Amino acid sequence: MPSPPTTYQRVCDLIADYVKPLEAGTFGYPISLIDENGRPLGTNDDFISGKFLILTFIRSLEDTAAQSELAALANVQGDIARMGGAILTISPSSSGAKNQIYKKTTGFNWPILGDATGSVFAAYGLHKDITASETSSLRTVLLTPLRQVRAFFDTPHHQHHAEKVMQIMQDAALAEESRWAPPHAPVLLIPNVFSADECAAMIKHVESDQKFTVNRNQWAGANAHTDIKIPSYEHNRQDRIDHIVHDKNLVSFIDGRIATRVTPMIHKAFAFDVTRREDLHIARYTGAREGAQMGHRDNTNPNTAYRRFALSVNLNDDFEGGEVVFREYSNRGYKGSAGTCMIFSSALLHEVLETTKGVRYNLISHFFNDTKR
Repeated sequence: MPSPPTTYQRVCDLIADYVKPLEAGTFGYPISLIDENGRPLGTNDDFISGKFLILTFIRSLEDTAAQSELAALANVQGDIARMGGAILTISPSSSGAKNQIYKKTTGFNWPILGDATGSVFAAYGLHKDITASETSSLRTVLLTPLRQVRAFFDTPHHQHHAEKVMQIMQDAALAEESRWAPPHAPVLLIPNVFSADECAAMIKHVESDQKFTVNRNQWAGANAHTDIKIPSYEHNRQDRIDHIVHDKNLVSFIDGRIATRVTPMIHKAFAFDVTRREDLHIARYTGAREGAQMGHRDNTNPNTAYRRFALSVNLNDDFEGGEVVFREYSNRGYKGSAGTCMIFSSALLHEVLETTKGVRYNLISHFFNDTKR
């Protein structure tokens, strides 16, 4: 009589339907796991968003081929970072101590995430353990900044996966320079929302003597209708001060322009009816940026999840740098002329680059509606 199937074989049969075939062009399954230091980490986290992402699936920490591949990645991880890439390793081991030892052994500096259930392995076409019909101990998946699967490789290979991945990233950079149309994020540009004189008047208003505080809550209540200035430390940047506009005349004027020149275009382009907005800020950027140079999204905090669209209006253009970049789509930045309005989804990763010369003034707010959905 044939031997009864082992427990592992039974489990493999049960999860077979959950192991998805992997194809180039599909969107990668979003990851949310715990790294070797016990910290939650996901593929949409700010510090790796907008970059090529290399996912290395290691089924056994003891496998020599996997150790060799991770050591090869460790040798070029600095080059990959300079090319705009990030690396995550996924292991079936949820032991932080074992994963830390593995990192030290191979010289690998990026996180190792534990996938004890095998759900992420399954989403990328693998059982978390090697089966009798499979000999590959390692799979490398390259995701684009938009998180599409660009390519994937299995062991054994005569060439390290790291070399193949770097070649694809280099080819992608060259191809972007020769594309028939420049890459473009889903951004709505509306020119001439404000005239040059109107922009200059708002800048003059910002430079007037107003209260400065590091805690806007101190000005609630009786002072709620008083303009204030507060620092804004997005990723600990040091070059931004926000002037919160409560002056009734200026608020009324800006709201009039938004109602007649901005929200109708949002409805036309995005089929969304704006009924509410947050406070109007005029941000002033000057000097060294400092802090961590990375982008962010405007609706990831539970307190701001209701945001649907961001408003960004350049009030001047006599400065250098200061472009807004959407790295999921391109590294090319947006810098409109004075009075030009830019509208984009609050869910898009974006980054304001350092102003390298002069001062940048920008009117900003966030739009939503009464449903908050």
